[in-house]
Amino acid sequence: MVKRYTEDLQIKQTMDGKRYYSTSLVSEISTDTFAYVVTSQDGDRFDTLAAQYYQDASKWWIIAKANNLTNGTMFIPGGLPITIPSAGLV
Repeated sequence: MVKRYTEDLQIKQTMDGKRYYSTSLVSEISTDTFAYVVTSQDGDRFDTLAAQYYQDASKWWIIAKANNLTNGTMFIPGGLPITIPSAGLV
């Protein structure tokens, strides 16, 4: 299963001395020969595609990251080819 954050946790400290774990997002999502490629339609969202292909809307970030579309919105512009990594990778 692909995890959203790397396993490399580092302890950091704020200016006032509070310690916390620093996490990093996974830098890339690999795709394989079983990935789907769909053309997005106006109104498509990452969470609805994740629900459709993975039966889990919370895995929206996998599709966004695989397509380098991490611009802070769930909406996908229409007409783009969108790669959906196979469920075997997630």
